[in-house]
Amino acid sequence: MHMFQAAFLVGSGMLCRYLINPDTGYFYSSLNVARVAFEVTSVALFVLAALHMLSILDMVRCSYQHGELAFHTIHTRRNRHPKALQPHVAVKIFLWLWRTLWSEHGLFGVHNPWFETIFAFRETAEVISQVCQAYLISYTISRAWINNWTVGIIVLNCFSGIFTELVLRNRVTVIAQRLTAVMFDFALDLTFAVVVPLAVLLPYWLEYDPVTRFFPLQLVMNDVWYTNAVTEVHQVLVTSWLDFVGTLMPHVSLLSCLGTVRGTLRRSLPQPTPTLMQPEKSIRDLRSGEHSQHSGRSLSKLLHIIRIICGFAVLTLHISAKMNTASTIAGCRSHVSAWLATNYSCSVFTVNCYREGIDGHADTISPILEQLEQSVLRILVVSHCPNVTVPTVLQTFPRLQGLEFYNCSLTEWSENAAVHSAYHDVLSYVYFAHTEMTELPPGILHRELPSSLLSLGLFNTTLPSIPSKLPEYWREHTWNFFGIENSSLNEVPASLGQLPIVQLGLSGNNITSLPVDMFTQPDAQSSLQALSLSLNPLTTIPTLRSTEAQLLMVLYLESTLVRTMPEWMVDWIATCERRGGGCVLALTNSPICNSSDLSANDREDFCERYQMSGMGSYPMPVMEPQRPL
Repeated sequence: MHMFQAAFLVGSGMLCRYLINPDTGYFYSSLNVARVAFEVTSVALFVLAALHMLSILDMVRCSYQHGELAFHTIHTRRNRHPKALQPHVAVKIFLWLWRTLWSEHGLFGVHNPWFETIFAFRETAEVISQVCQAYLISYTISRAWINNWTVGIIVLNCFSGIFTELVLRNRVTVIAQRLTAVMFDFALDLTFAVVVPLAVLLPYWLEYDPVTRFFPLQLVMNDVWYTNAVTEVHQVLVTSWLDFVGTLMPHVSLLSCLGTVRGTLRRSLPQPTPTLMQPEKSIRDLRSGEHSQHSGRSLSKLLHIIRIICGFAVLTLHISAKMNTASTIAGCRSHVSAWLATNYSCSVFTVNCYREGIDGHADTISPILEQLEQSVLRILVVSHCPNVTVPTVLQTFPRLQGLEFYNCSLTEWSENAAVHSAYHDVLSYVYFAHTEMTELPPGILHRELPSSLLSLGLFNTTLPSIPSKLPEYWREHTWNFFGIENSSLNEVPASLGQLPIVQLGLSGNNITSLPVDMFTQPDAQSSLQALSLSLNPLTTIPTLRSTEAQLLMVLYLESTLVRTMPEWMVDWIATCERRGGGCVLALTNSPICNSSDLSANDREDFCERYQMSGMGSYPMPVMEPQRPL
C-alpha cells in the first residue's frame, strides 16, 4: 500500500506540474486557479510520496538486517546495534520520528493509553474537512454518483466509531478493536482520497490526446461536458487553501494508518520463559491512571456524538437536495444537488426566447433568471431572441464561467448589466454567434473586465467594424483568444495590434489588407502566438517584428489571395525548423502554393497537410445541435 500511495501522490503532483506547463495554457486558464496553488500542492504531494518511499526503504533495511521479513527493528541480544548497519543521520531522524508517532507506544500507536481520544480528534477533523468538501461538491458536481459516494463515505466515517465501540466491545481485545478502527478509517480514506479521484479523472485521461494536448473538439465545445470537466477537475485538484487542507488531510491520515499498523505487526520471537498473561498485563497498563483515562473517554464519547450528529445532518441535507432536484425548469441542461438551495440548482441554462414566447427584453428574461440558484449557474446561453436587452440580474451570478448569445438581435447591453470584475471573478468567455449587432456593446467594452475573461468571440455576426479606440479600454487586459470570424469586416484598425492578444482570429471576413504597421507600431504588443487570416480576399501579409515572429506558432492563410511569401515568413519558417518544429503554417487553396517560393516538401507540409479553416473557432456542426430552435 505504501508503493500504491507513493505512485498516486507522484502522479497527482506531476499532473499539477503538467497543468501549469505553457503548452497546456488552454486547460490551465479554464481552471482559473492561481499558479502558486498548483506549485505548492505538487511540492506537498511529492513530500508525502517521499515519506511513503522512506517507509518502504526502512522496511527493506529492517528485513535485510534481520535476514527475514521485518516491518521494523526488533531489538534482541543477538542483533542489538549491529555496527555494520548503522543508519545515516537522516535515516536516524526518520526512525526517531517514526517511533515517536507510530510505534506501539507512539502518539498514534495502538498501545498509547490516550489512543481513543487522539483517534477521535483525528476522525472529527477529517469529518469536518470532508463535510466542507461535500458542501462544495453539491454546488459544483452534477454527476450523481460522485455526490452519493462522497456522502456515503462521510456517513460511514461518522458512524464508524460507534460501530467499533458497540459491535466489537467485549468480543475482541482492546488492541484488536483499535486496529479494526484504524483499518476501517484507512479503507474510507483510501476511497475518498484515491479511488474517487481516479474514477473521476479516468474518463478524461482516456479522451485526452497527449500529442495534440487537446480533447476532441466535440467534447470541448459541449457546454455540459466543459462544465463537468472544469468543476470535477477543480474538485480533485487544489483551488484554495481550504481545498489544500481538505485534499492533504486524508493522505496524511492514510500515512498515519499505515504507520500504526506497521508499528503493531511483528513476528513472534522465541521467549525463554513464555508468559501466558503477558497480553493481559499490557491491557492493564493501558487502563492505568483511571482518573485521567476517565476524562479521555468522556471526551471521546463527546466527539463520537458530534460525528453522529454530523452524519445525520449530512444525510438529511443530501436527501433534501435530491428531492429538490426532482423538479426542474425548462432550459436547464445540467443540474446539481445543492445543499440548502432555495431556487433551481441549474449549472447550464439556456433562455430560448422562441420556446418561452418572449422577445428577449430584460423585463421578460429577468423573471426566468431569477428562478435560478445564483451560486450554481456556470454557463448561460441566450438563444433565438429577436430583441435582446441584457438584464441587470446578470450581475447576480458570481460563479458564471461562460456567456453566449446565439441567433439573437442584440438591442442593448448597458454598463449597468455589464460583465464586471466585481461580479464575475471566474467568467472565462463571452461569445456572440449568429447575432445581429451594430457595435461592441458597453456591457463588454469597458475598463473593468474580469481578469479571468480570456476569450471573446464574434462568429457570423453583423458587426460592421472594430472600433479604433479598443486600446483605451483593453490595453491592460490580456486575451487568450480574440476573434471576429465569418462576419462582415472589411478592414481592421491598426490599434488592434496594441492589445495583448495571444490568439487572433479574423478568418472568413472581407478583409483585403491589414495595416502595414499593425504589428510594428511603437505601441504594438509582443504576445501573438496564433494568427488566423484564412477565407479572406487578402493579398498581402503585414510585417511582424522579430520578437513577434519568435513567439508566433500558428499562422493560417488558407483560401486567401496571397501570392508571395514575405521575407519575415521565410525567416520564421527557418527559425521553426532550427528549434525542432512545432509551428503550423496553413496555405491550402492560396495562390502562394503555386509559386516558386515553396519547395516540393514545403507544398506538402503547408498546402496539403493542414485544412483547419473549415470549422473555425466556433464549429457550427458541433454547436448547432446544442442550440435547437
